[in-house]
Amino acid sequence: MARRFVGRTEQMDAVAAMLARPRPGPVVVTGERGIGRSGLLARAAAMVDGERDQVITLSAVPGAGSLATLRPYLPDDFPTGPASGDTARAAAAELAARLGRERRPVLVLDDAHLVDHATMLVLRELHRELGAVLLVSRPAELAPQDLPDTVDSLRYEPGFRILPLPPLTVDEVGIILRDARVTPCGGAVTAALHAASGGNPALLGDLVGTAAYRVERRVPGLEPTEGERRRRTDRFDPPYDPPYDAALTERGSRRLLAAVGEAWQDLAVDRLTELCRIAGATGDSFRVAPVWAVALMLRGEGEAGLAFLDQLNLTEAEERRSPRLLLARALLLGLCLRRVDEAVALLSDDDSGGTLAGLRLRAAGAWMLAVAGRSPAAAGRLADLEYVGD
Repeated sequence: MARRFVGRTEQMDAVAAMLARPRPGPVVVTGERGIGRSGLLARAAAMVDGERDQVITLSAVPGAGSLATLRPYLPDDFPTGPASGDTARAAAAELAARLGRERRPVLVLDDAHLVDHATMLVLRELHRELGAVLLVSRPAELAPQDLPDTVDSLRYEPGFRILPLPPLTVDEVGIILRDARVTPCGGAVTAALHAASGGNPALLGDLVGTAAYRVERRVPGLEPTEGERRRRTDRFDPPYDPPYDAALTERGSRRLLAAVGEAWQDLAVDRLTELCRIAGATGDSFRVAPVWAVALMLRGEGEAGLAFLDQLNLTEAEERRSPRLLLARALLLGLCLRRVDEAVALLSDDDSGGTLAGLRLRAAGAWMLAVAGRSPAAAGRLADLEYVGD
């Protein structure tokens, strides 16, 4: 999915104000991985007045030794050694001679946490001596291997500022989806993708790039009917057999499953349904199976719910070892398809003995009989159950 730069008005205004000052302090753009730090830096570099300033975009070279990031701008024989004030001043003098003083340097460095300490000291020296603008980025939370934080050497410079990037809003996600012509992008789908990605553009791209969502390609003479167009913008119906080659990263999967749990607690059925479809398309069908099956029941799609459970390819014994799946199947049978006796038999024929899970399933069978208007039979089943204070 081609990403469009949306939002970030407050952050871009702050960068513009910083560039307008004669000697601004260092600015560090932070945010979680994939939130758009690189995109904001690129956008900021494009804002620079080329007549007054010159942009130097630096690329972090992790693990390549002292001053590795600055090596393309230093003489081949420039000595490398441990970070020190003398080394930083000497390297800064070499860089200043190459850059000249006609235009102010604007040093843009993405992933500053990956550069060595000596490089950061040189950048600080250029900031102090030449008034170079420092615009760098790093993740909001650093991994243990990225500590100590090299950006700490800038913290006590006058005007130092951290510029955090928040997640995208629902409306901003909708703009991205519409701009990329991702279909469908109606309210429920947009809300689901926002929840599943947490407003993170990179995770949003991962989700939209799966087989569950496609870019609509219009063919002359084959335009969708008005009814089809409305349906496409309201919901999406991928096959229940998910494309397992479209799996998310573990981080993306955790966020998706958390979004499913939140929608389930809120009983936001439309959002929940779309999240479950996304999970199915990204290889997480089994992990959301009980919730998805009951969501389909709430939508009155009993046959679709049973088809979904069947395509999990579990044996009867395997399904019985998952009381939630067994209960979901019974709910679909009894409440959605009115096959109450079949559902009650499924809940009664349990191998878990007197365990709490088994008692719950049998109590659910009695409840289903009561819902069906067969109160005497329900009471009889409850009388045979041992009360365990659940």
